[in-house]
Amino acid sequence: MPSCIADVLVDNPLYPAGVCRAVKTLRSSKPFRGTYGERCQKFEQFVSDMNEALDMDIGIAFAHEDCQNSFHSGVDARGDRPVIVIVGKLSIATLFYCYAGCMANDDPQMADHWGRMKWAANLFKRFFPRSFSGIDTSGTFLVRNA
Repeated sequence: MPSCIADVLVDNPLYPAGVCRAVKTLRSSKPFRGTYGERCQKFEQFVSDMNEALDMDIGIAFAHEDCQNSFHSGVDARGDRPVIVIVGKLSIATLFYCYAGCMANDDPQMADHWGRMKWAANLFKRFFPRSFSGIDTSGTFLVRNA
């Protein structure tokens, strides 16, 4: 059982081509830039692209709260389809983690925290290496170095 993020990182993670295209599209949209609304649209487009790539039906909603983290984000699975709920900071790593959580019914590797974290952390590391370099991997969640 992993004890920290560093334990789930791999050198050359493999993802389906459609996932890679969706993440490259997100990356080229410069998701760290823009107003809150513009950034939300980039996240929405990513979820749409991922849904198409993986034949999923996942929604996304935002709860704009004045906080500096996204720790209260998660997945609302009570309706007809799972909905990623991003609370507070618009975090790409959190978006990846929550999307992985939505895949748990179809992929047993995503059924627990470490399976989701492995998928999300390695995806973030592969496609956002500069941002990932500022991450503290000694804990159980992706958090920027202080």
